[in-house]
Amino acid sequence: MTNEILFRSSQKEDLSFILNAELSAHTLGFVALWTEGEHLKAMERENTFHEIIEYNDRRVGYVIMNLDQHDNLELMRLVITEKHQGFGTKAIEAIKKRAFEVLNCNRLWLDVRLHNQSAIRLYEFLGFIEEGVLRKAVKLEEDYVSVKVMSILKEEYEV
Repeated sequence: MTNEILFRSSQKEDLSFILNAELSAHTLGFVALWTEGEHLKAMERENTFHEIIEYNDRRVGYVIMNLDQHDNLELMRLVITEKHQGFGTKAIEAIKKRAFEVLNCNRLWLDVRLHNQSAIRLYEFLGFIEEGVLRKAVKLEEDYVSVKVMSILKEEYEV
């Protein structure tokens, strides 16, 4: 047993866990629901990291990231199933380290729905800076919600 957050590639056997975690996050309006097929495609896509987050040999969430040709790593989705235990913070710190120290990215970025204030505060605490707001960019049920685009640059990470 280790007291570190670990990432491993998502497998087909993880789909039930992923879909259940996603449904919980979707109920709060934080992520869109994907089909099993969409997750399987993402698991196979080149330059996409679809990974299970583990702590002490148990699954505590999943992450989807996409690396583009401009050395930008997009944090597309981060879902933590065990809240208020520091797993989100540890996962983001590990993602930043991987982005800048392993993948040699120039920029790590994400978008977050404006009503997800706890995530916004966490991203700000971990050095992400607001780049702007995409007004009413995401359809949620019968309404549209705005998203905040945030990023951290390699030079900011290295400070």
